[in-house]
Amino acid sequence: MQSLINELKKNCYLPFCFISVFGTAFTCLLSHCYTDEKQTSYTVVQAIFSDEVPREILPLLEVWKEGIGIWSFILLPFLLSIGYLFVTASEQRSGNIRFTLVREGTIRYCLAKMLGHMLCGGIFMVLGYLLYGLLCLPFFPFLSAFPADEMAYHLEMLGIKSIPVFIAIRLFCVFFYGIFMNLFSFLVSVLFSDTYILLCLPMMLSYIYSSVIGALESGMFDSGNEKLLRVIQLFHMDNIFMAPAWRERLYTAGIFLGVYLLIFFLFVFRTRKWTGSTAGTRG
Repeated sequence: MQSLINELKKNCYLPFCFISVFGTAFTCLLSHCYTDEKQTSYTVVQAIFSDEVPREILPLLEVWKEGIGIWSFILLPFLLSIGYLFVTASEQRSGNIRFTLVREGTIRYCLAKMLGHMLCGGIFMVLGYLLYGLLCLPFFPFLSAFPADEMAYHLEMLGIKSIPVFIAIRLFCVFFYGIFMNLFSFLVSVLFSDTYILLCLPMMLSYIYSSVIGALESGMFDSGNEKLLRVIQLFHMDNIFMAPAWRERLYTAGIFLGVYLLIFFLFVFRTRKWTGSTAGTRG
């Protein structure tokens, strides 16, 4: 437990923490929230500053719900893991990992690294998403500001029966979404040690992955293969909060947690191989 706490403290180093949280909030502001009669789409930040967007008809809760968009797949793998990546690169350059491994053991060390990285991704994602909601607060009306019939309509469209329950479930799912988005940086940190590769490659992998999944979804949709389409959607990370059924969300969570487990075994193998080769060199 102490190893995990120490890992969280290192990853939550204040400057990197601010970058992660505020960067996540800014990424949410780049999501689309409104389309006019001319089919022109507006992001949240455009809706805030543009007079052409009727903000009075956009409920705050609906805008908050739209806060995870296409830029999330590109920027979040970097923003959520920047602290972990810099710490990992620093440890690898210094060579102090050998002493840590002697003190903690390979399994304990690798497990603390993985769990710390996962938890930081979820925590930073939730904090950034909450900050995004606070930034939107002065510009969009609460649902309670609408007439009763319009409020009921918006709640039905959003699929909400209880607003507090919806917010709690949304944050719970967003937490796991942050964990999943850190999967790419965890894999890269296991395979590479160069700082520039550690910082850039996770974003590239996330973009490629989301593009491939999107292309497969489009292909299955065009071919009318609904069964295979539902299977492919399970591999989409945002399925964790977009899927209508909890069973599908649990399948998605199981898939990516399983991938984490596979990378963990790879991490243990490479760490043991690295320490073995280092010991041989020194001997």
